[in-house]
Amino acid sequence: MYGKDYECDAPVKLLDKHLHAMAESIDEQLLVVSQVLVADINIGYEEIVNTQVLAFNGKPVKNLKSLADMV
Repeated sequence: MYGKDYECDAPVKLLDKHLHAMAESIDEQLLVVSQVLVADINIGYEEIVNTQVLAFNGKPVKNLKSLADMV
């Protein structure tokens, strides 16, 4: 997404997680919304970019599979 110069181009919060955070379990993954697609249903959300997904409908998200199961 950011190419070979990701250290300079990536958001600081995501770069900090990538370089310094430790997973709390073996199946924990860092999930990021890179951008929201433009559609009538997404009005008001198009400003969300490069944001970590921490929860879905109030339930913690552990990895991509857990998010897919919740959806």
